[in-house]
Amino acid sequence: FAVICQRILKNRKERSSEPAPWMAYIEDPEILKKFLWLFRTTCRYGGCDVPNLDSRSDDNVNREIAESFLWEICDIAFSKYLQEGWRNAHAVKASLAGAKHQLVEILAHLNVLHSLTSSNWEVDDACLQHLETIAKDDEHRFPDSDSRRKPNSLAEAYYAGSKAAEVLILLRVQRAEHERLWNIANLERERREAAAEINRLKKS
Repeated sequence: FAVICQRILKNRKERSSEPAPWMAYIEDPEILKKFLWLFRTTCRYGGCDVPNLDSRSDDNVNREIAESFLWEICDIAFSKYLQEGWRNAHAVKASLAGAKHQLVEILAHLNVLHSLTSSNWEVDDACLQHLETIAKDDEHRFPDSDSRRKPNSLAEAYYAGSKAAEVLILLRVQRAEHERLWNIANLERERREAAAEINRLKKS
């Protein structure tokens, strides 16, 4: 683990505009699979863990390198925009397309699930569904029950304090408002075009 962090994952780029050296490795889907296996996740009780990070709580330096790497691949996977001039970026993004469920779990482990609500990130329906699965997986004590139980709805999961539920609710509100506002903008554009056409016909 330490060798991989120091020799491959450690970010040695000289300028922020340069791609990280490890991008040349994970462009290959087979190598990417090995990296994702190294940081495989386990999700239960509404939370997600990365055992290979948890087992190295006393190795802060390499843990930080690994977490920085994981954050960067999440940013590439979900970002709507890629850094100009990054030769490998599109290939890496394509390789990460099938790993988004695991990346959502990694974001949960890093306590940065709210990053999914960024206007620069794009979250597909499959990831939204996975967030709901995580949110409803934990057991809580509710006022209507003498024993702990899993939430029956997303609202109950949010009531119980699930971060995944909170982020999912925000994402759904964002998506609905985006669609509503675009519909209003399109209707206004059509109204202006119709008014202009009427004026043209009146003058002809």
